[in-house]
Amino acid sequence: MILREGDVIRTSYSTGPYRIRQLTAEGRRLHLLCEDLRPGVGRATAYLNDFEQQPDGTWQRAGSTDQLFFIERPAPRPGTQFDLFEQ
Repeated sequence: MILREGDVIRTSYSTGPYRIRQLTAEGRRLHLLCEDLRPGVGRATAYLNDFEQQPDGTWQRAGSTDQLFFIERPAPRPGTQFDLFEQ
């Protein structure tokens, strides 16, 4: 699955949910700056680094069994660029 800003994800090691605020690619590795959505945490920032997309479409941390799991993609706001491309 292709991840994009705004997506909500969690990890295989029971953290999250997180909303992706920024994606940075470095070669095949993806680095995520996220907003922690757990109740009572406030607007804490979380950094999820060094994830690579696997042949089956999943995202796994390089050299580890840690994975990212997609939870939801918010609907695009009308008139946004994503909305225009979805038509």
